[in-house]
Amino acid sequence: MSDFLSKPHRIKLGEAIRARREALGISQASLAETMSCGKKNIYEVEKGLVNVGIDFLTRIAFALNTTVNDLIEF
Repeated sequence: MSDFLSKPHRIKLGEAIRARREALGISQASLAETMSCGKKNIYEVEKGLVNVGIDFLTRIAFALNTTVNDLIEF
């Protein structure tokens, strides 16, 4: 189970989120504002520094006009 939650998976998720955000031309600050969270939260997720709960991941996907499934297909 620890392999599933290992840092490489968090990094891959963060990279997918960052790629989608950048493709839309959205800054971390703008995404954070849309989600009513701090820019630090977005930074930490994109760098793979934190585990992301399903509720927060769903909010990210919605703000990026995509699905959770699209973000985790890596």
